[in-house]
Amino acid sequence: MNQAVHRGIISTIGSTPLVELTSLLDGFPSRVFMKMERYNPGGSIEDRTALALVREVIRREGRVPDGALAVEICSPELAVSLAQVCRYYGIDFLALLEGPAADPFPALLTAYGARYEEVDAQAAPQRLAEVIATVSAAFRLSTSAAPLWPREDTDTMREIAEALEDRVDLVLCDLAYPRTLGGCAEYARIQGLGTTVVGVCRGPAPVPTGPLAIPFGVDDVVWVDPKDAALMRERLLAAEGLLADSTAGAAAAALLQLAHRIPAGSNCVIVAPAGGDRCPENFEHKDATPC
Repeated sequence: MNQAVHRGIISTIGSTPLVELTSLLDGFPSRVFMKMERYNPGGSIEDRTALALVREVIRREGRVPDGALAVEICSPELAVSLAQVCRYYGIDFLALLEGPAADPFPALLTAYGARYEEVDAQAAPQRLAEVIATVSAAFRLSTSAAPLWPREDTDTMREIAEALEDRVDLVLCDLAYPRTLGGCAEYARIQGLGTTVVGVCRGPAPVPTGPLAIPFGVDDVVWVDPKDAALMRERLLAAEGLLADSTAGAAAAALLQLAHRIPAGSNCVIVAPAGGDRCPENFEHKDATPC
């Protein structure tokens, strides 16, 4: 079968594989799928956000002047995606990282020709303002009048729904990816899919002092013990040969928590925002086996 020829690396962002996991949960009477966002060219779901941000600037401004410097406060993962898209469009990029960045993110940013500063989260807005004020060609990828996310990411859910012929009963994704969660919830609502969208949070559940606000338009939030997330990450590797990161492990653990409430024959989808090759926990206390 002939494959399509893509024009430019950014045209390969999206349309990531949806993989059925056949051995993850023994005896589970429903099907489990994983949306593999590691197959974006920058290695994570943040490629979708980065491309949308840069294209929104180009749409708003018409063109980005030569010598312009894009600046953004972001996570290391989003920084790598922004560095890639900015490099494609010939835009210099400075990432203000909220806290220290673990390997391999500094090396990846340097490889893309981006600059980065590790700043305290509370000091990041002030540092951003300083750069904008002192560098004449500097601009922020988002604006104070608009949120960092230019629009909800409905594409991810659309791709899932198309692959499963609109039979999507449950979607789980880490709360660290609000644009994806909001987009999944919005697309499911608009299309009338009846999908339950669940946000996953790693850490202890808060002690309720009243009704808990559920963010991003999702239907529910499940709190997962980090130890359970780590166990499911190991289970994904042992049962499926899949090197997952902490977010995918947490989502799999959340699915296990909800299993008794899920009707038999359901289609359940875990959104895996990135691969485990960038997850430091996968390489701790592992003894290499020599050839």
